[in-house]
Amino acid sequence: MPGAAALQVFLVMAVMLGAVMAPPASGSLMLVPLDPGNRPALLKQALENGALLEGAGPLPGSYVVRARRDALFLPMLGRGVLVLAARPVLCGKAGSRAA
Repeated sequence: MPGAAALQVFLVMAVMLGAVMAPPASGSLMLVPLDPGNRPALLKQALENGALLEGAGPLPGSYVVRARRDALFLPMLGRGVLVLAARPVLCGKAGSRAA
């Protein structure tokens, strides 16, 4: 049964990580392109869908924007971009990022 216990631990950790990284309904969102070469199109698409740029994200090619999740999630996913919660721990203090 050690395999079953390891699976349970993995599932609990995956749920906890998902809860921490799930994007809020509105607020600061981190946009992470799966292809960093898609960065210019990513920002244009986000702005066209009502996002306001807060700055560069902590990951290569990523941005932090203020937006509504429902306005961005599907358009970004269709372009190969992950929409995650922009937690201050990961992205620094608000207003300290540069574009």
